[in-house]
Amino acid sequence: QFTSWMDKIEAIMNASERQYSELREKKSSLSKSKLLKEEIFSHSTLLEAIEVKSTGMTEHYVTQLELQDLHERYQLLKDRIMETITKAEGYVHLHQEYQKNLKVFEVWLEKEQEKLSCL
Repeated sequence: QFTSWMDKIEAIMNASERQYSELREKKSSLSKSKLLKEEIFSHSTLLEAIEVKSTGMTEHYVTQLELQDLHERYQLLKDRIMETITKAEGYVHLHQEYQKNLKVFEVWLEKEQEKLSCL
């Protein structure tokens, strides 16, 4: 069950790895990533429960490997969503900076055009 959940989350993350041109799309993507982060981090207790239930079976080498695999995949999911959020925040910030600078340029250009029209 936990493995199928991780498969689903990985598929969602793979599908959402696109870049957007509109600021609202970037903000929406950031919000979705933050919600996904909450879901991912909330499953840590489930992984802990799996570990507790499997403590009686840890003498089996295969079980230990499976637990290690679950841990590694879960850690990769956590790392990946944090990286995704950091990138999305960067994209939003850059877009906002671009819009601000564009506005400054438009004001400057308008003033220059007014100067030229007065000549």
